[in-house]
Amino acid sequence: MNVSINDVTEVDKEVEITSSNDELTPHFEEAYRRYQQSAALKGFRKGKAPLSMIRQVYGESIRYSALDRIANDLYRAAMEERKIRPIGDPVLTTIDYTPENGLSFKIKYEVLPVFELGEYRGVKVEKPIHVITDEELGEEMDRIRRSNSTLADAVKVSGPHTLVTVDIQELDGSGAPLVGRKTTDAKLYLADTSIFRELREKLIGAELNTTVRLTVEPGEGEQGEKHDLEVFVKQIKDVILPEVTDEFVAKITKGKTTGVSAFTDELKESIRKYWEDRSRRRTLDAVISDIVGRHPITVPESLIRAYTDSLIEDVKQRSPDRHLPADFDEEKFREQNRGGVIFQAKWHLIRDRIVADSGLEVTGEDFERFAERDASVIGVEKERLAAMYRDSPQTRERLLGDKLHDYLLSVAEVKEKTTNEFF
Repeated sequence: MNVSINDVTEVDKEVEITSSNDELTPHFEEAYRRYQQSAALKGFRKGKAPLSMIRQVYGESIRYSALDRIANDLYRAAMEERKIRPIGDPVLTTIDYTPENGLSFKIKYEVLPVFELGEYRGVKVEKPIHVITDEELGEEMDRIRRSNSTLADAVKVSGPHTLVTVDIQELDGSGAPLVGRKTTDAKLYLADTSIFRELREKLIGAELNTTVRLTVEPGEGEQGEKHDLEVFVKQIKDVILPEVTDEFVAKITKGKTTGVSAFTDELKESIRKYWEDRSRRRTLDAVISDIVGRHPITVPESLIRAYTDSLIEDVKQRSPDRHLPADFDEEKFREQNRGGVIFQAKWHLIRDRIVADSGLEVTGEDFERFAERDASVIGVEKERLAAMYRDSPQTRERLLGDKLHDYLLSVAEVKEKTTNEFF
């Protein structure tokens, strides 16, 4: 058997294999025996016809029908002998067989890219440190108050803390209703800053069962046209916010926290942890982006397909009926996510090399600490939970990922920068 491998690209290969009839004989004999097991020749019970008669009657047909299987066997043997590990599905591009010349075929396959691990230490990044303001703390307290608020019927919109149910009709330039451009029973909480300013201003002071007209202009720096709207007020409910008292704190924390001051401190600490997590993620993303940018890796198409298939499966699993939405455009989805998928594929190839280079590994102590943290929450004994975690590849991968992230941040050059901005 002669084997010739051609490099199409860094990751795309084509192998050409030729095999003489003498080399093919054992494969053909195996094909005859397989066929013999189900063959029914006149005068013989099923599967009992002599192999010589199988060759004489069906030999040529069996040989030609077995060629694809033989080509696959020869291809795999060639890959194993050369310690080549293809990824994805190989593609048979040409195949030719004659009794005189034997079998000749070509198969295209892909391999993972071979690359040198570049420098991943000393990456210079900026870590945003969010400064919590009194205004932000107050907004979070108001959010908690709103989630514990009560509603009271009203006949007039008294202020922003009002829930208004409206029908919104878009109008043309002459003031006539545009067909198909009506929204009914829209519920608007006027304290929500995402509501158009013009709409909020028009509704404050409006009475029940009245209509207001307004024009919404594009915001500064935004593209688009202005819209003329007619808004009918169908229902008004005042949102009554509870006062923040010691009794209120005890109620919403089920007695775990006593006193407004202690609750405020806990709330501030919760906000601080939120921004610390966001800051860590932002900094880590910057480190990873820098490292990936240093490695011009060619990602095999089969890997891109596999990653995108996983994203599509996630979309399917999030759907109520576990099916893709009727209007889901798979081709468009694959194209839109291609850049992100390639980035993730590159990073996963690089991260495996960094893990090996740095000697990172998950130890028994890591499982113990993880189990100790989760035991009281899950309600399982720590020792039993640790044993379950040790047998879980997903848990091992998660812990390894956490260790890698900690390591990357520890070897990066991180410069902190305080900011009041949200990120």
